[in-house]
Amino acid sequence: MDTLDAFDAVIVQDAPPPGDALAEYARSGGGVLLVGKPSAPLERVSPVSARPDLRVAVVLGVDASGSMNQGDKWNLVVAAVEGVKRSFEADDTVLVMTFAEEARTLASVDELRKVYPSGGTRVARGIGEGRKVLGPLKAGRKHIILMTDGEVSSAETKEERVREFEKLGEIGLTIVTTNREVDVQPNLRIGDWKGLEAALEKIVAAIQD
Repeated sequence: MDTLDAFDAVIVQDAPPPGDALAEYARSGGGVLLVGKPSAPLERVSPVSARPDLRVAVVLGVDASGSMNQGDKWNLVVAAVEGVKRSFEADDTVLVMTFAEEARTLASVDELRKVYPSGGTRVARGIGEGRKVLGPLKAGRKHIILMTDGEVSSAETKEERVREFEKLGEIGLTIVTTNREVDVQPNLRIGDWKGLEAALEKIVAAIQD
């Protein structure tokens, strides 16, 4: 199988994995039909894969508005985010983001300890930032988890939130709230922030399932 240029198409049925010549033939425009067991060289040039991508890419978005600075809210949320990171596999991508008047992806979860919550809550900007950073990543499952008390800024309209939600495509979204539900589904309401880590672990397990 050193040269296949003379053929319009090649059919492989339950053969041992062919060498790179077949993959190169397919890459250069040759027709290849693979029946039976998958072949690694072919998967490198095929638009589909016989092996599902089980990697997860998640954005953990934390409401950093002024209302989150009340009592022990912020410290509980930061501790929960730090704890749930242990639930992911080594090849997963876990990004941390804050959203208030603006949304910002942080360099690491440790950066949360340096944030001083202030301003209003703009959920649409959190959704938009999550979509922007997850879009180019290679992962079989992508998800945004937003954590908020639901005190959304009056400067943000429902239409803005719905518009950002509709742009997500195959990216999943879960909003965890302790107070008012946000009018973009789905919401997961918890009793208080002490239960956040357990709630996050359930969400992550469902994404990984």
